[in-house]
Amino acid sequence: MKEQFKLDFKKYLIWIFAAFIVVNFLPKILVLVFVIYLSYKYIKSNDEVVYFAVFISIIANLAGLFGEHFNGLISISLIEFNIISIFVFVNYIKYFVYYKQRKQIFHFQKPFIIYYTYFAFLIIVGFIYGIEETGKSGLRHYFQIVNVITLVPIFLVLPQQLKSNNFINRLSNLLFITVFINIAGQAFMLIFGVPISQYIKPDPSYGIIAGETNYMQEALRPILAAWLIILSLFLAFFSIVKKVNIFNLNFLYLVLFASFFSIFITATRGWILAFILFIMLSIFFMSTKVGIKVISSFIMGLVLFFILYSSSTLFKVQIDKSFERFSTLELIAEGDISAGGTNSRHLRGREVMKGYYKSPIIGLGFSSEGLRATDQHVGNQMILMSGGIIGYIVILYLLAKISLRSLHLNKFYLKNKISFKNYNGELKLIPVFLASLFLIHSTSTALFGYTVYIIAYGNMLWVAIYISLINRILNEYLNEQNSYSNYN
Repeated sequence: MKEQFKLDFKKYLIWIFAAFIVVNFLPKILVLVFVIYLSYKYIKSNDEVVYFAVFISIIANLAGLFGEHFNGLISISLIEFNIISIFVFVNYIKYFVYYKQRKQIFHFQKPFIIYYTYFAFLIIVGFIYGIEETGKSGLRHYFQIVNVITLVPIFLVLPQQLKSNNFINRLSNLLFITVFINIAGQAFMLIFGVPISQYIKPDPSYGIIAGETNYMQEALRPILAAWLIILSLFLAFFSIVKKVNIFNLNFLYLVLFASFFSIFITATRGWILAFILFIMLSIFFMSTKVGIKVISSFIMGLVLFFILYSSSTLFKVQIDKSFERFSTLELIAEGDISAGGTNSRHLRGREVMKGYYKSPIIGLGFSSEGLRATDQHVGNQMILMSGGIIGYIVILYLLAKISLRSLHLNKFYLKNKISFKNYNGELKLIPVFLASLFLIHSTSTALFGYTVYIIAYGNMLWVAIYISLINRILNEYLNEQNSYSNYN
């Protein structure tokens, strides 16, 4: 397995380096050629781990290496295809190319059928309430609806693609390394004021030019590859609890601390809270011995943290500003929902809820009024405004079914603990992971919903990635369960 890890890592680094060179130093036509070639390799390969990891690293803008330069590669009339939509359509092609071959079991098909049914109903509701002409063409809302209709099937398609042998461990091996690559990119951003790609190939639309920001006076928020980092945190905890011998435990502890550190310096309160929740609940589900080791690793990490804090002015300023922003949560607890003027979500939420009160049962759907009110910063209000109470129940049902399926398998393994001596209850981490995502959804940026995917379809893709990986994890355990049942 270690030889496979080395080969995967070598191929991954070559692809990431090539992507960095192509997107920052070569003409845009060659960027398109690169994406087409990567797509071709992903479609044709029966061993998609590396190509999948490369795609999601580019989509996440790992370490700020790629910026927005992978977007707008293909334009058809008024429609532009970026790297996210390209990845989605590439998965559609791969799905139909191998349609007749044996596919992965999708454990959450029934709740997703309900979700899609209600999604379609909300589109009909939109036409009933009215879709107005808007934008230069007068067709903006129609384009938005068509776009989300073409992208949202990724929830059903992507789980079928992740079928390589030992997929989770091999992907984990690659993503653990990305945590440290990303921190290096965040350090670059703190020093120079902009991500690496913006420094090499400035994009005026970014709004900041290298050298303009003084980190001693202004708070920088190096938010890079955050969705990738929380995935790495989950996989690291999963590997620790599972006691995967192919990973060095000390290395996994380092990944945990580095993941938390990477998010903390962004000063994003919802993300920090979600990480704390996930870490605390995960430790609760660990054995006492493993939990103590995790806590010890964080203590050792804090020692390194304070050494850097004492010796680096750059590090000290950024941490102070992160603590300052995070401490505003105390104001919220005291009743100041504006967090000292740093949080406008209560105002955003109030505006979105005006739409909800007009149609509290089924929401405004994909009507023009609903689309105009769409705001990805207030997740729960968005679900209520667009889908009403029924739509909110559908989302909760979907998340509950994923959690219950994981706990059902967990119950089987605990019941047969004598036969599965190596099982340590790691499947219980899946509901914890989903709860952390819902906390992010509720405090920072919408992850679940309906009309919100018109402007946050990148978030939609990450939810599809997380659910697909959970599905893959359950399949690996189900295969083991079936082998046990057949043997007995």
